[in-house]
Amino acid sequence: MLPSERLKKVIEYLNMDIEPFSKSIGRKRSQGIRDVLSGKAKTIDDKFANQIILAHPNISKVFLMTGEGDVSNLENDAEKEAQSNKEEDNSYLTHRRDKKNGDDEDLIPIFDRTLAMQGRITGSLIPTTETDKTGLVRKDMFKNAQFVIRSSGNSMIPTYPSDAWIGIRRINERILNPGSVYVIDVGSDLILKRIYYKDDDQYSGFLVCLSDNTMLEEGGARKGKLKYPPFEVSLTDVLGVYKVTDYYRPNEIEVLK
Repeated sequence: MLPSERLKKVIEYLNMDIEPFSKSIGRKRSQGIRDVLSGKAKTIDDKFANQIILAHPNISKVFLMTGEGDVSNLENDAEKEAQSNKEEDNSYLTHRRDKKNGDDEDLIPIFDRTLAMQGRITGSLIPTTETDKTGLVRKDMFKNAQFVIRSSGNSMIPTYPSDAWIGIRRINERILNPGSVYVIDVGSDLILKRIYYKDDDQYSGFLVCLSDNTMLEEGGARKGKLKYPPFEVSLTDVLGVYKVTDYYRPNEIEVLK
């Protein structure tokens, strides 16, 4: 399979157009992608492949580089994993709850701390101590997460509903994938937003936080303006950055106390 065909299948699998796909992998311009799709560029180099995998971990690098196997990496495909888990019987959860001296290595902690989707809150931050956990959930439901917290607010609707359980894992803030969703820990605030570097400059020292909810104010001095406008956060104020790995609606998982 030619590189152009492999890349086309990847973009089709992600259900994206070329320009959004280019932005999702951190590229300012899409010409390099168009060159591969047209056949002008004869290979997909390792740097290009890594940009795609970092932004879309459900894509198989083996397929991208060789054409072998499936487009999606089934072990990292969160959507397929979540769907599979939703269809499973709950007998395993019952077994874990009833097991008095069981090993919890296949469970991860839930910290029921409100996560700000629209601004400023105060309260305990992540990561919290082991004694602060409020429950446990199956690790394979949040396969790549370190722990699970709860969201609140409407600024990330329709992508993330209010009160959703959010799986997160800590990353290095210097290797953010612009346009992806992260949890930012800034002292007394936890923020769930779509993150970009200011001026698309990785070394600007600032992150730009955008909401998915593009609702406009209907009245007052801000009529016609975004209800959830973008704002900047200085990297010097950031205590931790967490990649969102999965999410479930409140009624889609069972928390083990």
